[in-house]
Amino acid sequence: MNTKKFSEAMGEIDDKYVDEAIRYQSKKKKQGGLKWGAMAACLCLVVCAIAIPLLKQPAVTLGDLIPMVFVNDTMYYQSSQQSFTEKQDDFVYLGKIESEVAPSQKTTKELQANHSIVGAEVYQYEKDIVVLINGKYWLYEYADE
Repeated sequence: MNTKKFSEAMGEIDDKYVDEAIRYQSKKKKQGGLKWGAMAACLCLVVCAIAIPLLKQPAVTLGDLIPMVFVNDTMYYQSSQQSFTEKQDDFVYLGKIESEVAPSQKTTKELQANHSIVGAEVYQYEKDIVVLINGKYWLYEYADE
């Protein structure tokens, strides 16, 4: 379309339409708030989906050590390999557990344990010891540290 044809076409447009076009105001742009709000809500859902299960988990005490007792200036660790249901003839009575420390601590005092066995009888058994806990004799092995 050349300039002459364009001029003729513009001349044939009714003034009513020209006035309407001049007064026309475009619609306001939609704010991006809805989009950003939806994104923020999704982010909150993701954070909650991760955080809530973590908060519901029971507290775990990290650093608990293997059950141990300190007898005759020596550390002994509880063995999972052997226990006795009856007192043996070669058990030699040494005393009773007198004190305890937290499960995360090492024992340092004579007849001390790091678990709740205060009052339990302690016996020497070869190079190890045996502790009477709830009617069962538990082997504690010599800690070669």
